[in-house]
Amino acid sequence: MTTSTPLPSANEPLNCELCQRASVLSFHATEVDTVDRAECRRAGGEGVWLCSLCEEGVHRWMAEHPGEGSARAAVDEMVNRLLTLIDGPPRKYRRQRRTNDPD
Repeated sequence: MTTSTPLPSANEPLNCELCQRASVLSFHATEVDTVDRAECRRAGGEGVWLCSLCEEGVHRWMAEHPGEGSARAAVDEMVNRLLTLIDGPPRKYRRQRRTNDPD
C-alpha cells in the first residue's frame, strides 16, 4: 500500500499496483470506505494506484460487501483472485490451423 496524495505526481507509479497493467491510474484510498469513486480518489491517505479495470472491480466488490474496512478488504480480495489465477492449474492450449499453413 502506498501513502500518497491522490493527485498525480512524480510518486505515481507507471503500472497498476494490482495487475501491473500500464494504464492511466486512479488513486484508491483504503482508509475511507466509500463506494463513490470520485470521493475515493480525493480521499488521500493510505491507498493504491489502480487501472480502470481494477478500480471497477474493487468498487463493485465494495458495493456488494459494504461495511467498515471494505476499501482495504476489496483490495485484498482482488489480490487473492489474481493469485488464484496465477497459481491455478495451467490452461490447455490448442494451436488453431490457419488456411495458409502447410500440411
